[in-house]
Amino acid sequence: MLQWEHCYSFTMYKTKKYKPPNQCRNFRIEAGLNQSDVAFLLDIKNVGRISEWENGLSNPSIEHLLTLSLIYQRLPDQIYHELRKQLIRKLNVRKKLLQRLKDKELKDNFNGVG
Repeated sequence: MLQWEHCYSFTMYKTKKYKPPNQCRNFRIEAGLNQSDVAFLLDIKNVGRISEWENGLSNPSIEHLLTLSLIYQRLPDQIYHELRKQLIRKLNVRKKLLQRLKDKELKDNFNGVG
């Protein structure tokens, strides 16, 4: 498995924990496209942007993500599955916190009445 080490240039080294930040590269290769092809389809002049997305250095705009979804014939959350899982975990924590705050507010209001 590969892990990116951030330096002046990218180098790869082996580690067991690496998970790609997204499936952009895998789906691009599966579609038989290179980064230049994808950049052309997206009308992006800087091919390096595709590499940035694939390596998790930046994220595509919603328009580009939806277009990638059409190109790869995959749902956006299939392309960014790991991000989706992180967002679900974060949202669940916030939902629990919100419920606790509402329960406390309800309890405080109930105790104040009477």
